Amino acid sequence: MHRVPHMSALAVLCIGLGACATNPAADASRAEARASARTAEQSLLPTPSAPLDLSALDGVDITLDELLARLSKVTNVTFSASDGTGERLKKTKVALSQDKRLAVEEIYPWAESILQQNGFSLGLLEGGSSPLVGVYGGSGSNPNPPALRIEESRLDECREHPAFLFSVVLTLPHTDVRSVGNSLRILSPDTQSGGVIPVGTTNSVILNGTGRQISVLAGMLRTVDDAAAVKQAAPPTQP
Repeated sequence: MHRVPHMSALAVLCIGLGACATNPAADASRAEARASARTAEQSLLPTPSAPLDLSALDGVDITLDELLARLSKVTNVTFSASDGTGERLKKTKVALSQDKRLAVEEIYPWAESILQQNGFSLGLLEGGSSPLVGVYGGSGSNPNPPALRIEESRLDECREHPAFLFSVVLTLPHTDVRSVGNSLRILSPDTQSGGVIPVGTTNSVILNGTGRQISVLAGMLRTVDDAAAVKQAAPPTQP
């Protein structure tokens, strides 16, 4: 595994909001936009060339370093870490409680979920057919991992890559984003590496975080925005 200067892991963002009504028309419009964008945009990482077969490891501990090595063989992705992070990867073990033979479409979400669960995050250092991906974990005053800027239409990739660091501008046409940003700021004290940042006087916010964090945040904020749209469209009540 190649080595790069040590960088800190992204602080985990945990939030909870109440359920709100959704706008079916808005959901359908967004789904159509995401579907069309996915056909036009290149995927973040290459499609794996084969399933990831871990069936021989039933009941056996596997280090995260070995897991990344197996992942690299079927994806053509090179994973790079600093000396300190590399040692953590070698020492961190996970036990597979059952036979695992992951289908191609399951590989990235499954492997990245394990990495994130153990405090690691990923950053795209170089794209293309043979990408270079940085692995980050640890603490201290090191720089934050690089966040990949993506369009709002590509939010589905956040769900597919839960450990990757992303930055996306989310538009919420029916929401006072400054009020939402203020209410969520307490949940993301490190605004340099994660959280919700209102964009001036617009109806947009910048979401920073891992794919899993952004997926949760975007889903909740859109639910709030859809509920606001329903309320604004309702006829005024009579005195």
